[in-house]
Amino acid sequence: GGSIVWNTNDIAGGLRKIERATRDYYVLAVPRRPGDPDSFELDTRVRRQGVVVTSAASRLTVPGRFEDMSPMQRQAQLAEFISKGLVDSSLAFATVVTPFAGKNDISRVAVIVEVPWEQLEALAEAGDDDTVDLEILSYLVDEAGNMTDMADGQVTLDFVQLSASGSAGLPFRYYNLMWSGPGSYEVRTIVRDAEVGRISARTDLISVPVRREAGLRIDGIVAIDWQHPGLVLRGIDPDAPPEHKKGGPVGYPFVVGDIELTPSALLTAAPGEVVQCYAVLHGLARNPFTGQQQWTLSIQLRDAAGREVPLGRVAVIEESYDPDTGGTQVLIGVQLPERLDSAYYDLSVVVTDQVAAVETSASLPVWVGAAPGR
Repeated sequence: GGSIVWNTNDIAGGLRKIERATRDYYVLAVPRRPGDPDSFELDTRVRRQGVVVTSAASRLTVPGRFEDMSPMQRQAQLAEFISKGLVDSSLAFATVVTPFAGKNDISRVAVIVEVPWEQLEALAEAGDDDTVDLEILSYLVDEAGNMTDMADGQVTLDFVQLSASGSAGLPFRYYNLMWSGPGSYEVRTIVRDAEVGRISARTDLISVPVRREAGLRIDGIVAIDWQHPGLVLRGIDPDAPPEHKKGGPVGYPFVVGDIELTPSALLTAAPGEVVQCYAVLHGLARNPFTGQQQWTLSIQLRDAAGREVPLGRVAVIEESYDPDTGGTQVLIGVQLPERLDSAYYDLSVVVTDQVAAVETSASLPVWVGAAPGR
């Protein structure tokens, strides 16, 4: 009763075929009463000529717990979250989804999944051992509802080993990569604990620019965790990418020169601390006489009411140029004021191209105070 996409490297076309075949569905509910058997026979018939129907197994056992589900039922649960865009909160995680230039009009869509330590601890306690088994899936969906790319991975974390290695209290971060053309997209990310069955989903909206268009722009602005560098796990190896991504842009995007950075889902700091953020500048003009780029950067911090808050020192810590993508990569440091109320603030990066006399900006939220929710 299943489907197969056979002997092709066109994964996007295969996904579209499966999506079209499963777009129309019905859910038939049968109430259970005291004394009903645990298993019952199921027969599904369709009267319309030429219609192909796929249904559950003819003998169906309703699972009481996640561990009692069959592999098909577990896959059906994931499919429901994907196709319906469900949002659940039984497993806490955050996402950062950012498009970066790749080659030609192929953009890299970087997906960062961050699971707080408290959630890992709860999952380890709920399971039968000291490991946490996570399934992490991301899907790229265009405006027409077509699935154009996906990234998936399975992670097993030894909670005892993490605690002994000095990682206690730190979030777990997972990175993966998808490809995209220009346009507006939804990125649906699903995280499920493979042992106890807790599952949650998030949807991020992104806009991928046409790379050939001229003009100054900023590719994302991402918080950097410089105090605890190093991602715990990356779902794609640039030296050994999956078959359908060979020969294309697979490089890790959070890089300045030879320094690989650790993005964070939320920029948090205490008053007076230094925070760091990363951005890539595109479309910077060059001086016709010297051939050099000439640009300036300013940072603005505003509270929830829109009032500007004076900042301490602001500096470009590192800067590099990537000739493959034409982007100028910058790592920015900002010292926060000593006196700030615990709240969310808006950190805005303003870049001025002095050669072309144009400017652009991008912003991200900053939480000042103890980490929210703790």
